[in-house]
Amino acid sequence: VKEALSELPDEYPEIFKSAPVYKGVDKLVETHIELMVVATVKEEDIYNARRIMHREIRLSCEKAGLSVPCVF
Repeated sequence: VKEALSELPDEYPEIFKSAPVYKGVDKLVETHIELMVVATVKEEDIYNARRIMHREIRLSCEKAGLSVPCVF
């Protein structure tokens, strides 16, 4: 997760001026784990930044062989 987040400013410089910070597990539930990530972005980029972080974290987990459920 940290590695995926560290690459975001290079991949999306218009959104991320610095790398988001992984703070750890926020909630551990029977069906899922919630991670806490903090990023500084412009107000108009909040939702786009969230989508990008979710996608990159998911791809990172899949690359590591972790099963990630799809939740909408």
